[in-house]
Amino acid sequence: SVVFLEGYLIGLAMIVFIGPVFFTLLQSAFRFGKLSGIMVAIGIIVSDIVCVLIYYFGLNRIELPASSNYIIALTGAIILIGLGIKYLLQKPPNSEVSFASNLNLVSSFTKGFAVNFVNPFVFVVWAGIFVFAKESYSTQTEVQYHLIAVLAGILTTDLLKVLLADKIKPFLKPKILEKTTKFFGIVMIGFAFRLILYLYTL
Repeated sequence: SVVFLEGYLIGLAMIVFIGPVFFTLLQSAFRFGKLSGIMVAIGIIVSDIVCVLIYYFGLNRIELPASSNYIIALTGAIILIGLGIKYLLQKPPNSEVSFASNLNLVSSFTKGFAVNFVNPFVFVVWAGIFVFAKESYSTQTEVQYHLIAVLAGILTTDLLKVLLADKIKPFLKPKILEKTTKFFGIVMIGFAFRLILYLYTL
């Protein structure tokens, strides 16, 4: 359906995220094999699922007045613009990630879960996705499909990073990382303006 497709494309767009999670995933695949990288990817997606459940069951139980939609959308837009500006101005992220030499599959899963879950930016992004879904779709079923589709898209990109790690490695250079980071900033600002346009329909 269109709802699932839009969510899946948003999940695929998460491939532009460049930070600790990105390099943890790739470095694990480089140094300990693709199976270890896959376990990191599974740890990441499980932590994302936990974030989704927190927002879905937490926010759905809160009765908010109709006027709060405007405040939520405006707050989301401001956050996205701030993040976008941050990514446009910041220096390229450090691609060096150290691992213990005896990293096993359980440790790989734990590493992926922990690095993703303790990152405040992940919660901010999921808050934006959740607000977007609630404001874009009229039924709970559509919101659920959208969130599941985003998760599916993220898992797809993470697995592709692992499977194509050897091909991605040559591109992890400062100039390329800087351009990619700036592109991500532009994408975030683009989402912010979409939310601002939504404000005029309230």
